[in-house]
Amino acid sequence: MPEFVLPPPATASVAIAGSTERFAVRRIFCVGRNYA
Repeated sequence: MPEFVLPPPATASVAIAGSTERFAVRRIFCVGRNYA
């Protein structure tokens, strides 16, 4: 396994309804009026 100078960022994920598993995603889009 390679050594990184800086640790890689954590993988973004979303919860799966009715399960303890999570689904990895590349981007999370905020849809609505109250987002920054």
